[in-house]
Parts: sequence; structure tokens; C-alpha cells
Amino acid sequence: MNEKLPLVARTVTAWAVTLLIFFPLGWLVLTAFKTELQAIHVPPLVVFEPTLANFT
Repeated sequence: MNEKLPLVARTVTAWAVTLLIFFPLGWLVLTAFKTELQAIHVPPLVVFEPTLANFT
């Protein structure tokens, strides 16, 4: 068990760093396909009907 502890710690740390880096990018992409009202909605909308109007 002691031999696997560093591997598990590295794996958990790598996943945490990956999520920390990619979560804001994913949120940015999701927000790009929302209307302005959906983007500023509180609480944030996770399920929404995407639109391409922001790209015109």
C-alpha cells in the first residue's frame, strides 16, 4: 500500500490541476452559446437551449 501512495497522490493532484485549468475554459465555451439573459442568470443555467446569435 505504501508504494502506491505517491502514485495516487500524483494522480489526484494531476486531476485537480487539470480541472482547475479546464473548468474556466469550458465555462467560457458554454457561455458563448447562451443569450445575454441566460449568461447572467442567477443561479447559473447549466441546461439551456444553445444559440449561435452571439457569433453573427
